[in-house]
Amino acid sequence: ISRKKYYLLAAQKKIGKTRFMVDIIDRIINHNENVAVQFFSMEMTADELVRCFISRKTEIEDRVIMGKSRRLSPEELKDIELAANFFDNYPIEIIDKQMNIFQITSKFVTFSKQHPDCHCICVIDNLALIKPHILLDVQFEDDVARIIKQCRDDTDGTIVLLHHLTKESESKWNKESGYEPKVTHIRGSSRLVDLANAVILLHRPDHYSDLMDAARAVAREDELKGIFAVDIPLNRDGGADKIIMKHKLQFSRFDERKSN
Repeated sequence: ISRKKYYLLAAQKKIGKTRFMVDIIDRIINHNENVAVQFFSMEMTADELVRCFISRKTEIEDRVIMGKSRRLSPEELKDIELAANFFDNYPIEIIDKQMNIFQITSKFVTFSKQHPDCHCICVIDNLALIKPHILLDVQFEDDVARIIKQCRDDTDGTIVLLHHLTKESESKWNKESGYEPKVTHIRGSSRLVDLANAVILLHRPDHYSDLMDAARAVAREDELKGIFAVDIPLNRDGGADKIIMKHKLQFSRFDERKSN
């Protein structure tokens, strides 16, 4: 994740796009100085997103933090309090109001000016929830891609746009490849891909019950369980790559297992 970049991150629904970004952002903040993040969370409320960060730090599930499944122990309460206090100085601004692309980029330009000495990162979650400024879908998506590119250039910041895939990636024709997504499965205008510095596709095999049933039948269930594939098929600044990770989705934690 470097300056003056626009990343398109796409996956099917419920794969874990937002939680993966929580993991990435927390890693960036913890391992770098002078970073400032503006997170447009139109999928989750700000409270829900903060609980994802707390869950990552404490390894306590969101529903447990909310007190919905069991009573918290004194040690867990202390860990949650410490994690929550950490956010007093956490360099992130979360905006959970639906906006159009002009409002989003305008806010990020202002945010970048307010943090002139920082590497500013903008996360937009997600394209489908951006308030449309035009009725034609293709024209809207073309405009979004163009405006994000311009904002990237104007701010020297990093913009990550989360997006969905078409239903084709989950069709029976793609079952033989384990429903692995391809660039052609990215929904909407090709300009979203054409103007991106890199395209990142996320895949979680254990999301699909038929894949797990087939693996269980040949005693290979453990090989798929917990696998999270981060595929980078297009990269203007380097080669294609695929990183295989192990996920603890309930804690928004992803750990690299191996690279291909």
